Amino acid sequence: MNRRNYELIAFDMDGTLLTSEKTLSPVTLAAIAEATGRGDRAAVASGRSLTQMYDYLPQLLEVGIRYSITGNGALVYDSQLSRIIYKATLTSREVATVVEAFRPEGDLVMVETFSDGAFTVDERQIPRMGSYGMGVYQAMFERLAERVDDMPAYMLDGDARIEKVNLHFSDLDALDRVLHRLDGTGLETSVSEVWSIEVTPKGVSKGAGLLALADKLGIDRERTVGVGDGGNDLSLVREAGLGIAMGNATDELKSASDVVVRDNDHDGCAEAVLRFMA
Repeated sequence: MNRRNYELIAFDMDGTLLTSEKTLSPVTLAAIAEATGRGDRAAVASGRSLTQMYDYLPQLLEVGIRYSITGNGALVYDSQLSRIIYKATLTSREVATVVEAFRPEGDLVMVETFSDGAFTVDERQIPRMGSYGMGVYQAMFERLAERVDDMPAYMLDGDARIEKVNLHFSDLDALDRVLHRLDGTGLETSVSEVWSIEVTPKGVSKGAGLLALADKLGIDRERTVGVGDGGNDLSLVREAGLGIAMGNATDELKSASDVVVRDNDHDGCAEAVLRFMA
């Protein structure tokens, strides 16, 4: 694998570009800055909404990461031009399908929706995010989330233009039941961070978002690199010309990837850049 063949590299955020402390490593940022300074392109490919990326965008832009593939590929954004490159939304029928899948579980599920880059949650569940495996994000949600008091009603209203739905669970049996109900619906689903299901429109994924961005930039698929660690990164490593798994990645993702690098607390992303980008 000749590193000079690759022109665009996309990194997942949580568990990949971010350390376990949700910080960006100076070593990794320096490696990326060196690559983009030579003309390579870099992007992040995250399950987060655009709003959830705001704290990191200045640092990313400073080292040349101007593109954000957010919502698992539902929205692609150019930070330098403050412009949406691509956006996909769930149809009203698809939204209703998701609501029918999670509503029987009641308070066992915390629902989060993305719309126009913002994210919305039930305000009553924010104080209990730890019980849904989301405690590390609670401060961010308290600061940035848009809030409603009836999530199903908000979703079914039809005005939200929802790009993605995250379902966070306090009970893994409930997660399995909802995943089973969504099976066969045509929606794209993936399990992330053990406790969550991510739902996007049919055909929408991080991998599809990477290819849409590559096409916009005039870069062939074979010259792209995708780096990730979890279930929602499978399409990213499979669709990229070179798929790279972090050392902390799931066994499934490692099996689907071409290369395994160090983990997210030991600059695996810097290793990927230094080994494979020109």
